[in-house]
Amino acid sequence: MLKSILMTAAALGVLAASGAARAGEVTTMRLIVDAPTIPGATRFVIEAEVDSDDNGAHSDVKGWFSALPPKAGSGALDGHCLGQRCELSVDLDPVKVKLSGDMVTQSGSGKGVLEATNDQAPGSPIKGDATFAPVPDSIPGLGGRVKPEALDSLAFADLLLWAAGATDVGDDDSHPISDSQLESLGSWQRENHRPVIGVLFTGDLDLLTRQRADAQKAVGWVPLGGPAQGWSAGYPSKLLSPAGRVGAEQRFASADGKAVLVIAIDPPLSDEDFTAFVDKQTQDRPERSEVNYGRSGDDLNMSYVEKDQSVTAVYFNRKGALVRLTYTCPKGDNPYAAVESQVTLSLRASDDAKPAP
Repeated sequence: MLKSILMTAAALGVLAASGAARAGEVTTMRLIVDAPTIPGATRFVIEAEVDSDDNGAHSDVKGWFSALPPKAGSGALDGHCLGQRCELSVDLDPVKVKLSGDMVTQSGSGKGVLEATNDQAPGSPIKGDATFAPVPDSIPGLGGRVKPEALDSLAFADLLLWAAGATDVGDDDSHPISDSQLESLGSWQRENHRPVIGVLFTGDLDLLTRQRADAQKAVGWVPLGGPAQGWSAGYPSKLLSPAGRVGAEQRFASADGKAVLVIAIDPPLSDEDFTAFVDKQTQDRPERSEVNYGRSGDDLNMSYVEKDQSVTAVYFNRKGALVRLTYTCPKGDNPYAAVESQVTLSLRASDDAKPAP
């Protein structure tokens, strides 16, 4: 029965971290659940936030419960823990699953009970022993965990951008995959009907890579720049075509003239001059609305609406150059707006960037 329960479960969302509950902290419970005595059961995974009180004695738990391959399905999970013993519930309408046992331990291992109740089915409830153990480094059907040195934050951000549409996935520096990126991964796993673990496995990486390739092929993505130039970006050739140069600006435009991409490599600015530049770019202008901007060090990102056109601008002031990109397209639901994030977030720049001679 539990097999059919999970095959029809609706998927929601999850956060990602690791560790056991500690006083006054939010950590993560990430466990494999085995219930071998329940007919049709398989292995499951729990990925949940554990929010403990100041004494660490009581914790509230919210997160996700997913079947592992070859089964599928997941649902929202919540409950509480007193010390290391937890009582958790999963609502898979019309079925409710209850989990109880020792889960919040230093080793992450414990024993307990899994119970599933379906008032619409005979033989309900079913109940059996369960064990809880840390997520292993390899899971059949998902492969092994992707090693930290195999994929940095920048490469992972690009995958999430194209495959998951995730835009808040990191910064312009290369470092290990961040917690915010793992949150985006959890959402992607849910939407792709994969076990919501918040951990990147080789099976996930393979699918993300294929989805990015398909998405880029659909818009005719053409890379620009590269390591030798100290900057990189790209444009969707099925929507935009090269439209020549104007001074330092390389331009791309749609056939109907409704969308325009401009990329330029200018001489670098001093800290003082860049601050003045930011002030000028972000000053109030009556013709602009829906203005948003943010500066982080030598980076400025801004967006606004002007004459029913959506404008997004990115400025990276580096040691060798000021690298800038502006993308203008019609506001609203249209093919040009659909690739705005991919176009603007494709821009990367290093200190090796130099203005064209």
